[in-house]
Amino acid sequence: MNRPASLALLAILLGVSPAAAQVATRPIDGRFAAGYAEPGGRGGDAFDSGWNIAGGATFHFAPNSPFGLRFDLGLTRFEATRHHDEALTTVGDSRVEDGYMVIESLSVGASYEFGGRGRFGVSIAAGLAEYSRYRYVNETVLVNRVSCDPLGGVCFGYVAGQATSDSDRLSRPGYDFDLTVAFPLPSRREVYIEGAYHRMESDDAMRYVPIVLGYRW
Repeated sequence: MNRPASLALLAILLGVSPAAAQVATRPIDGRFAAGYAEPGGRGGDAFDSGWNIAGGATFHFAPNSPFGLRFDLGLTRFEATRHHDEALTTVGDSRVEDGYMVIESLSVGASYEFGGRGRFGVSIAAGLAEYSRYRYVNETVLVNRVSCDPLGGVCFGYVAGQATSDSDRLSRPGYDFDLTVAFPLPSRREVYIEGAYHRMESDDAMRYVPIVLGYRW
């Protein structure tokens, strides 16, 4: 090969190398995110929007493969919807005073990246998960009461508010879907916005949707 052709080939290779480095993935990358979460299903009807924090790692088995094995840990909390403005009028009426719901999750799934490290990218993921949910609710309930005069022996009935509390813990499998949009930072780090859908296979069809801002390294 003559010298001009060699120089041209070298220039092409030097020009392509940065692009090739951009699409390469790390063998392992870690991430952490936090943000908003919205409950849904019958299991989430009595709760307001809350927050979610999550972290995890993705394992890539080839340097240029868009596929990865993804592990995620998550913690989500929702506050109970309060109804202080609603009057209790009949026996059996209840009013939520306070409460909360906490969901812990561990999921394993597959991801696929469009783009690559060092530039704008999009990735999708789906996985199987194990969820642990704890709920606590404190309510005021109207009940019938009877009061008797110990001296006269006269009794009468009346309606009064009675404070009650209820809690339960439930662990069930489920699944999740994730859509991530990543923006590059120096040193091949990234910030990203991620939306996810989580569904816990329970009788009350518990589901929630976190939208978080994260950092990946």
